[in-house]
Amino acid sequence: MRNIKLLVASILLVSMTACTADKQSALDMQDYINTIKFVGPGEIEFEPISGSEQTKATSVDDGIALVFNWAVGDTLGIFPHEGNQVEFPIKTQSSSTSATFDGGGWALRNNASYAAYYPFSVWNYFQDNKTIIMDYSGQVQNGNGSFAHLSAYDYLASAKTMPENNSVTFQMDRQGSILYIDIVVPEPATITSLTISCDEAIFVEKAALDISGDTPAVTPIETRESLTLKFENTATTRENETVRAYIAVQPLDFSNKTVTATLRTNSGTYTAPVVSRVVNKGKAAFLRFSDNFTNGTPGAVDLGLTSGLKWATCNVGANAPEEYGDYFAWGATAPQESNYYYWDTCPFRTSGDSWDNVKFSKYNTSSDYGPIDNNTVLDPEDDAATANWGGTWRMPTIEEWQELLDECTWTWTTQNGVNGRLVTSNTNGNSIFLPAAGYRYNTGLGLAGSDGYYWSSSLSTDYPYRACYVDFYSDYYGWGYYYRYDGFSVRPVTE
Repeated sequence: MRNIKLLVASILLVSMTACTADKQSALDMQDYINTIKFVGPGEIEFEPISGSEQTKATSVDDGIALVFNWAVGDTLGIFPHEGNQVEFPIKTQSSSTSATFDGGGWALRNNASYAAYYPFSVWNYFQDNKTIIMDYSGQVQNGNGSFAHLSAYDYLASAKTMPENNSVTFQMDRQGSILYIDIVVPEPATITSLTISCDEAIFVEKAALDISGDTPAVTPIETRESLTLKFENTATTRENETVRAYIAVQPLDFSNKTVTATLRTNSGTYTAPVVSRVVNKGKAAFLRFSDNFTNGTPGAVDLGLTSGLKWATCNVGANAPEEYGDYFAWGATAPQESNYYYWDTCPFRTSGDSWDNVKFSKYNTSSDYGPIDNNTVLDPEDDAATANWGGTWRMPTIEEWQELLDECTWTWTTQNGVNGRLVTSNTNGNSIFLPAAGYRYNTGLGLAGSDGYYWSSSLSTDYPYRACYVDFYSDYYGWGYYYRYDGFSVRPVTE
């Protein structure tokens, strides 16, 4: 993972032995180049705030630029004009601005063209140079003012390049942008997340990078109306203390759009309107608020239930009832990294890759699945509602979901263009809307718009590799059990 200042890096090809599996291996060694140079990109320059000059009050580093250094573990992906990618991991790091990369058994040759990108992904062995995935989901900032997490989202690419004089130089250009934000937190609190929301789906969550042509090109694959940054080890100790946040994004245009920031802490939720602006490619843009943060804790609706329990107006990760929000594996308090949901990312799993051999370290009622603790309801530290919203918010048990099923009328409807169930109290007529947000499995999003899947906090006691959930579609609503690794929605409750 890269640290901060990336200026110019030189790459020396250490091994000149061609891989026997490579189609190039039949060529004579004299056809291979012996030097690869890697250039740029330069630092990320800060744009003026509202047309004014940059000031130290809103600066990062030296007030002029964000800069990135190479670090151990960095790897380049290089594509020949024909064939699969070549992996070049870093070999040595002699300074903050240069590094040596080693292709191992691979060698590049003079009579071929190449394109490079960063960060390298092994999955691109099975793709081509037109479909390199850029994924902006799952960003987590560790500490106030920390921007170390940006390196993983600082996508770089060089267009198709031909060797000259026995060497090749890649001119790397930055493919994204960065938002940096100063948040004045009203009261001492532990910061859990910041969500930027728009009335249009302008945030690119996933995109395809094409480095097959003369200029790298980015095509959006998935867009959303919001983008969320999670926080770790970030807290304030006094009223109106400032927290600096950073989010990697694709270029954005907020002009003539309604944009809102939602800050979530362990003591409450706050909202503020965002000033319109354009975020240009390769730049770091400061995001300003047109007003201070105000208390924007999601509403708790009294549905007149026998238990007296109140249900939230929206899902965790959402800012409106019809927004899908985030997807959580059972027992997870944040969406899975890269939106990948399977046994190997399942919380508390210690081994196994299927329902009949998986083992767990927590929440287990059978010796077939690891040590028994007979803990059948999520603890607060493993509850996505409690962890993200704080206070008395928590996930409902399956018994509480059953109460909602029994004491309310569930109507399939559309709200602001979103399909879902309007759940109306049979006692007082109050209602909540549950969007049909679908679910996440592996790296896909399934049945969004037609089905809704919502976790309870309850384990399946007979089959502890599963947990209880509620699901619905246009002709059905009820509850059942499913694998703990799946990404479902969470709708909080409070007493």
